[in-house]
Amino acid sequence: MFDLLQSPAVLLGIAGAVLTVQQNRQYRKAGYASWVAGNSLWTVSGLLTGNLNLVVQFAFFGVLAVQGIRINREDVYDKIHISNNPE
Repeated sequence: MFDLLQSPAVLLGIAGAVLTVQQNRQYRKAGYASWVAGNSLWTVSGLLTGNLNLVVQFAFFGVLAVQGIRINREDVYDKIHISNNPE
């Protein structure tokens, strides 16, 4: 059965998983953005159904996805990789 919140959330989660493993930074950023959207839908679904566990879990995942977007910004990404790969 198609659920207006959960079905798109599942598809966004799958898309995020596929995109975040790509080498291209823009694809990874799109993957994290997909996760932010999907996790937001799961959080809303949890709020509407009164499922606090779902709310906490996916709100936390959403925060991590926002962190993924931030890390994949060019200035931050380059700084992390330069500091982790001293020559």
